[in-house]
Order: sequence, then structure tokens, then C-alpha cells
Amino acid sequence: MNLDYNFDGSWESELFSAYGIARDEGRIEFYRYLWENEDQIGVPQDSEQLPNKGMQATRG
Repeated sequence: MNLDYNFDGSWESELFSAYGIARDEGRIEFYRYLWENEDQIGVPQDSEQLPNKGMQATRG
């Protein structure tokens, strides 16, 4: 969620205050990095690297 994109002005302080939590700059930086680089980080295209390879859904 990007408050600056959806609303004019800076609303981050109000958001944290409303939830009663303190800013965690390290966590904010990490998740902004993921958001800004999602195209480079995404799921691997090679199915050999997928964690659920070979698993099939079954009906009971």
C-alpha cells in the first residue's frame, strides 16, 4: 500500500499512530525494496526450481 500514491500529502505518521505501532525503518526499507524490484525478484521461470514440483491436488 502506498499512501502517497493514493492520497495527497504524507499520511504515514497517521497510519502508524492509528495502529499504535512505531516506525521500523529497516522493515520499511526492505518491503519498499521488494515492491520496487518485484520484476527482478519474481518467481523463477524454470519449473525445476519451483518448491511444489510434482505435487498434485487430490480430492478426498
